[in-house]
Amino acid sequence: MPPYSKILRRSFCVAGQKIINMKLYKYTLDDFSGGFSAQMNSDSMDNGYTPNSYNVEALGGTLKTMNGYSKYITTAIIDNETQYYPVRFPVYYAQASQGASQQDTLLVVASTGLKRGLFIYKSQSWQKLQGNITEADMDSINCVSKGKNQLFICNAAEGIYTYDTTSGLGMLEDAPGFAAMALHYERIWGINSANKLNTVYYSAESDYSNWKTTSENADAGKLEVTTFDGDGFVGIANVFDDILLYRRKTLFRITGTSPENYQMKQIPASCGAVGPDAIANNGRYSFYIGNDGIYSYDGIRASIIENNRLRFLFENRINRNKLAISCAVIFDNKLYAAVPADGSAHNNLIIEYDIDSRVFNIRSGMNVSKFVVFNNQLLFSGNDGFIYTFDNSIKYNGANITAHYETPYCDFQNKNMLKTLDSVCFTAKGTGSVKISAETERGTVSKTVTLKRSSDFDIYHIPLYNAGRRFKFCFDNVNGSQFEIIRPEFILEKDDED
Repeated sequence: MPPYSKILRRSFCVAGQKIINMKLYKYTLDDFSGGFSAQMNSDSMDNGYTPNSYNVEALGGTLKTMNGYSKYITTAIIDNETQYYPVRFPVYYAQASQGASQQDTLLVVASTGLKRGLFIYKSQSWQKLQGNITEADMDSINCVSKGKNQLFICNAAEGIYTYDTTSGLGMLEDAPGFAAMALHYERIWGINSANKLNTVYYSAESDYSNWKTTSENADAGKLEVTTFDGDGFVGIANVFDDILLYRRKTLFRITGTSPENYQMKQIPASCGAVGPDAIANNGRYSFYIGNDGIYSYDGIRASIIENNRLRFLFENRINRNKLAISCAVIFDNKLYAAVPADGSAHNNLIIEYDIDSRVFNIRSGMNVSKFVVFNNQLLFSGNDGFIYTFDNSIKYNGANITAHYETPYCDFQNKNMLKTLDSVCFTAKGTGSVKISAETERGTVSKTVTLKRSSDFDIYHIPLYNAGRRFKFCFDNVNGSQFEIIRPEFILEKDDED
């Protein structure tokens, strides 16, 4: 029920015959607490949600434009006059705890489409650590090996590279090629989607070069799952102290601490992960992108989050033919999920999910191929080959941000009664102007308001006239302006006869 109150009653005669009572109501828009919803159409949506918004954050009682991003490194990766495009971000952690440290090192796996290379940005330029790496799936983990922290980078066709700041780049002896891997109780676990779709391998304990599974008293081994649906493993992770295996249709969990008690069990889930980068874990939360929505794993089962509030977004806008390229990450207690939408072959829409408030917001107008958290910053690679960082800027890499928010339709508890909008009152701050629109079945009227101050809130009361039986209100920035709005009030008249 929309919050409104009658604030004035006016009566007058028409042609000396009939008394018309004009009731003036103040309608207070909800506190922007619901965020984006694609669970139902805008006629039946609850107040406080938005059926269409982008580049605005509806959270904590306010509506404000999102911050932008800029280049983290201003130069592209060029080697022998050929540009490479980042596809993976292995991070070497100087501390075993993997906490952020100034000694941490960001490595970049980049591809030409025909071959890959491993690069590091040092002394204001890109330096190649390894060239001519086979174009195949890759992944990375950090672990303590031979008494020192090391970064392991697997390649499905070649094996496992090693890196630390003292020894540089090397190869792990006798290690098989993996598409993805995880560390669990001093063993490396790996999958290779190229040829063994249903097999997961594990190394000997604390001996990452020992993968012998046939020798007497072998400590390394493998587990297999038999299915007949053509599915296979696409991802692996250590989640809540178990090995979690992701498939496109379902998930499996491996429990136990040694080969003697390993058990593989299928996890109750209606859908698996669409691809290897569509997985996000941080030790406290576990999410993945499925074919029909975003799922959360709680250690027992995987369920679609928030009662499938993104249902129509995935049904009507997401390009499912390209959904395997989607990527996700958890940063600052938010889930960021980049997906291809509206026919795009690239991840051009970002779903931001605030885990504490359980609110969705949408970013558009950008392209993301891979996320990484490095030195307490959220970085991503674009399809142009550059690496970017979310920051406090007000532009998307120098371009104006286009921000939009709209309410569901509201009939003010009377579908047949004609209502007349009189004015709008709101509290706001920002730079530039904000456009406020009122849409009815008769048309749309708009008013552009120039904001006075960027640091302090001011109250604005503007005339805005329109008539209809149901209203939808929209808020847009103008030429990349920034705004923050709190609980706008709409003054309306309702005709009533005595």
